[in-house]
Amino acid sequence: MVAGLPFETVQIGPIRIVKNPKLTQFLGVLFHPGIQDESIRHDILKQIIQTLEKQNHRIAINCHYSVKDIRPFVWGKYRVITRFSYLVDLSNPDEFHERFESRTKYEIRKAEKNKIEIVSEDNILQFNALHRLTFERQNRKCPIPDGVVQSLYDALKERENVHLLFAKDADGCYTSSVFIMTDRNKAYYLMGANHPDFRGTGSGTLLLWETMKRLHEEGIREFDLYGANTPSISFFKRGFGGRIETYFRLEKNRLWPF
Repeated sequence: MVAGLPFETVQIGPIRIVKNPKLTQFLGVLFHPGIQDESIRHDILKQIIQTLEKQNHRIAINCHYSVKDIRPFVWGKYRVITRFSYLVDLSNPDEFHERFESRTKYEIRKAEKNKIEIVSEDNILQFNALHRLTFERQNRKCPIPDGVVQSLYDALKERENVHLLFAKDADGCYTSSVFIMTDRNKAYYLMGANHPDFRGTGSGTLLLWETMKRLHEEGIREFDLYGANTPSISFFKRGFGGRIETYFRLEKNRLWPF
């Protein structure tokens, strides 16, 4: 095995679509570490592209930010969309706290004054309830069904690769939650949820700060905030002092041009 491309297929009538699985920010082509030669990599990508286009009508995949050379896709007339994520260095908690923007530090202090408590609980039902409320506030339907979240949580829990943390106010009401996925060295901020009645308490900011400290204590050295592609989300995540990383979305429709 020299390379691979994990993806999900969806069938809509006669149309077969390749895309990233739900809750997967990016994947893209994965190369064996021993495959470093540029010409060999390009040959592999050309073969992957040919296979994808032979079997599917529409391709829409997000590559991991480690995938920098996408020229075979460009030459294959794929539409390239640049996307962004923030990565926070967790190796030294004092140092990464100093990189927080002043407004983020203010929100943390406000939450502490409001006696917000951070707890870790095995309570996926409560997370789903908060997650639905987050979208209801925006008059939107939650895009991820509860069953999908439950299945992912169960699979990650079995491998000890998940953290579910909550913020509670002084009366014990759940105000915010985060769903964190981990591997040996890195954590991913997969989903967040906030109760609309407690948005002014600073609980979501304190929750993320406490999450970072706990991840550091467990030996996690980098935290991917998992996307910064809209102004409001980017504004919130930028406050935690991470470095910006770019990644590419590659799209091609073989039935009609974009």
